[in-house]
Amino acid sequence: MKYYLFLILFSFSNSFHSQELNNNLVLKQCRKEFNKKICLSDEDKDGILFYEDKCPKEKGFTENKGCPWPDQDKDGVIDKDDACPEVAGPSENNGCPWPDTDGDGILDKDDQCPTIPGLLDHNGCPKPFRRDCKAEEQKDSLAIIKLKNDYKDIDKVYNKLSRQILEPINKYNLKNMRLHIAFIDWGPMDVVNDGCASNWKYMSSNYLMTEFWNSSTLEYFRNKKNIIWISFSNQMPETIFPNLKEFLKPSLYHYLVKYSKKNEARIHILKEHKKQNYNMVTVKIRFEDPYKITVSITDNNRFNTEQTYQYNGKTWSMLYK
Repeated sequence: MKYYLFLILFSFSNSFHSQELNNNLVLKQCRKEFNKKICLSDEDKDGILFYEDKCPKEKGFTENKGCPWPDQDKDGVIDKDDACPEVAGPSENNGCPWPDTDGDGILDKDDQCPTIPGLLDHNGCPKPFRRDCKAEEQKDSLAIIKLKNDYKDIDKVYNKLSRQILEPINKYNLKNMRLHIAFIDWGPMDVVNDGCASNWKYMSSNYLMTEFWNSSTLEYFRNKKNIIWISFSNQMPETIFPNLKEFLKPSLYHYLVKYSKKNEARIHILKEHKKQNYNMVTVKIRFEDPYKITVSITDNNRFNTEQTYQYNGKTWSMLYK
């Protein structure tokens, strides 16, 4: 242990002695050119004597032999600490300029969309797209007017199909059926994310649905022996009836009014009022186009059928997959 301690002390002493000899040599060399007073002076007051100071007239650092650390780009971050020594930049970014990837004048650090040119008012992102709701509603209104004119008598064509849509479940010989049908889709109650809410009066599927479930068809099913009740999947409160009057054909409107009850939002077309067990059968219609219709029927128990029908100008035929 004493031996190792001796080696450490010897090495340190030897190093210190070597440094002292070196300093003496430098001092002697200085005195060959200058007098002792100059060699031991410190004109720039940096604590480094003239004979050891490589920059005697500029305040510097011992680690840099009395010279100031260079700062090529003059950004206040010295070259040894500057990741971009030739380009001025803030110390917060290690001496490099903050990048602006999308070139929109908003630095990436402040840009919420750093790769997409944007606006300062939108935190560097493009101005959000907002649909012209009034223009779209006007366009939809014209489209539904054209649809009604082009297919004003399509209810008669649909009557040929409605009489046969329950055929796929006839084999179950159901009694006391409560027919539950999807009718008008009121659409979203709130404005959707893109700023526009759809208007049920301008949805083509709603017009075609009311043409399919016309008063003649509803009365046809009401009169069938095995059907005791027809209900709709959605509510039709009193406040909606003024709009329905404009949207529906008069025959269907008056038919629904006939079975509506004050202060009841749902319309039930009842044939019998006495309580009895029933089989709930749900029917949904999907329009691929006005003359191509998919009908889904289920009781959520024994059967769940889906069949597509195509009208050829005279009759409806099944399309087999």
